[in-house]
Amino acid sequence: MNSQELKKDVFNFLVGGVPGLLVHLGVLLLLTKLFHVGVVTSSMVGVIPSFFVNFCVYKFWSFKNDKPSNTLVQLILAFIVTLSYIVLGGGLMYLIHVDLGMGKIWAQIVVKIGLGPLSFFATRSVFKQ
Repeated sequence: MNSQELKKDVFNFLVGGVPGLLVHLGVLLLLTKLFHVGVVTSSMVGVIPSFFVNFCVYKFWSFKNDKPSNTLVQLILAFIVTLSYIVLGGGLMYLIHVDLGMGKIWAQIVVKIGLGPLSFFATRSVFKQ
C-alpha cells in the first residue's frame, strides 16, 4: 500500500466516523441528561447505535467494499472490534471523567482521539480484504 492510499483511507475513515460520533454523543447526552444514567454506562451504550451507522458508512463509503458475500463475516469482525472498543473506551472514560474530573463530552472526545489510530487499523483490516 502506498502512502497516498493510506492518506485517503485515513481521511475517509475520519470523515466517515462523524455520523457515528454524532450518534454516540447524542445517546450519551440523552441518557445522562434525560434519564440520569451514569456517564460511563451511557458512553458504552452509545457505542451500539453508532456501530451500525459506522459499519454502513465504513463498508460502503470509506473503504468502498460493496461485496455482499462477505458482509456477515465483516459484521462479526466489526462487532468484535467494537466490543474491544467498548471495554477500552469504558475504562478510559472512567479514568478521564470520573478519576480526573474532565467533563463528559471532552472526556468522550479524548477517548475517541486516543483510540482513533487503533480503531482505524482494526476497522481497515475488517473491510480492506
